[in-house]
Amino acid sequence: MSYIETPPLPAPAQGARLLALGFGAFTAITVTLSALDLYPVIHPNAFPATILLANVLLVTAYFTVPSINALGRAMGPYHLAYFHVWRVIAGAIFVYLGASGTLNPTFTDRAGFGDILAGLIAGALILLPRRTAFVATFHVVGFADLLLVIATGIYINNTAPETLAAITLLPLSLIPLVGVPISILSHVAALEQVFRGWRA
Repeated sequence: MSYIETPPLPAPAQGARLLALGFGAFTAITVTLSALDLYPVIHPNAFPATILLANVLLVTAYFTVPSINALGRAMGPYHLAYFHVWRVIAGAIFVYLGASGTLNPTFTDRAGFGDILAGLIAGALILLPRRTAFVATFHVVGFADLLLVIATGIYINNTAPETLAAITLLPLSLIPLVGVPISILSHVAALEQVFRGWRA
């Protein structure tokens, strides 16, 4: 009996599969904890620590796993930027929850309006001429916005945790547990490619 040898997947496809499996498993665990409202039981800082861990793991994987790095390079800075259009919806949700008193207004102002701005700029990049400076500026601003929001969340979680309780529960927790780490990974991957291109 003869067997047909299956050719190996291209490196970007391998990276996509590995990322889906690895981060998918991590997400399944974190979302389960959120669904069962176990984060406050584990530790007061368990939720922000989980978000930080997700970001560290994804960024580390990008720089140490060749196939994941190849996936980012195959997408390129522009396609990595287009992904951020989703932040318009996330930002609108945060603004609404801040206005309704569900979440801390300082947090929602920074997270909401920052996300809306980032999402709109990402959408504008589709229409603007392709310029390295444009896409680099977007990724720097978008990355800085996410870092500011994470820092604000950590601060408020340690000073007025009850005002952020809703963000640890589904479905809202999907934004910081899934959307934020993937967004930060895309920013880091894009900026690494841009800076490498400038040095070449």
